[in-house]
Amino acid sequence: MNRLLKWIGLTAAGLAGLAVIAVTGFYAASELALHKRYPKPQVAAIHPASGPGAVQAGLRLATLYGCNDCHGKDLHGQLLDDNPAVARIFTPNLTRLVSRYSDEDLVRVIRTGVRPDGTSVWVMPSGVFSRLNDDELSQLLAYLRSVPPGGPEQPHLQVGHIGRLGVLLGKFEPEAVKAAEAPRKLPLDAGPEHAAARHFASASCAECHGADLTGDQYLKSPDLTVAAAYDLGAFKRFLRTGVAAGGRKLPLMSDIAPVRFGQLSDAELEALHAYLKARAERLR
Repeated sequence: MNRLLKWIGLTAAGLAGLAVIAVTGFYAASELALHKRYPKPQVAAIHPASGPGAVQAGLRLATLYGCNDCHGKDLHGQLLDDNPAVARIFTPNLTRLVSRYSDEDLVRVIRTGVRPDGTSVWVMPSGVFSRLNDDELSQLLAYLRSVPPGGPEQPHLQVGHIGRLGVLLGKFEPEAVKAAEAPRKLPLDAGPEHAAARHFASASCAECHGADLTGDQYLKSPDLTVAAAYDLGAFKRFLRTGVAAGGRKLPLMSDIAPVRFGQLSDAELEALHAYLKARAERLR
């Protein structure tokens, strides 16, 4: 009996030791993936726009593309998502970060997802922002540089066990990888007459609806061919009020639409609707 008990004890100790090794290896591997360093891509020399209206134009873009949604109206950062098993996502205080970053650093992290130390951002959609043109980035820099430092530094991203498993399984990708792949996943080209609206859709709608607007499985967002079901009046109403067809409120979109897309003029909304309808017709 004593031998049996001793054997059981040794076996249990051995299994516990293996479990500790497995857990340690799991966390070590996920840490390596989360903090992997990438070669710093070369980026265009872009500097803050100057002249009357530059800062206001940058603020409009920051609203359209969601900078203020995620980093707060004052850009002081915030707790964006609190799911400890997956991740506690804090957005950085941009008013303090911008003072430490050069223009080149800012352009690189926005367009390629690579920080000055070579690590990748994981939540900011650089894969989408890689499509911003030079003028847009110049205006954004003007706005970001105009906001005085204030507020506390925010904690770093905290990834839980489910999130770490997702990283190791490739379910969650660093933005450095997404940004590198972005040129191969552009939304359908519906002709030169729709170029401006296609550009806007690729740099805004793609954040939730996928790089090519075919939907996002994780967010459960639809292919934007659904826009073809809206006439122009209903489309404008939805993007300005968040009220979808049939008087429905949609998760996420109904909250985002009035804040972001309420900034669009009638002409811009009409162009976006025309592009999405043309895209849907070509994909039939």
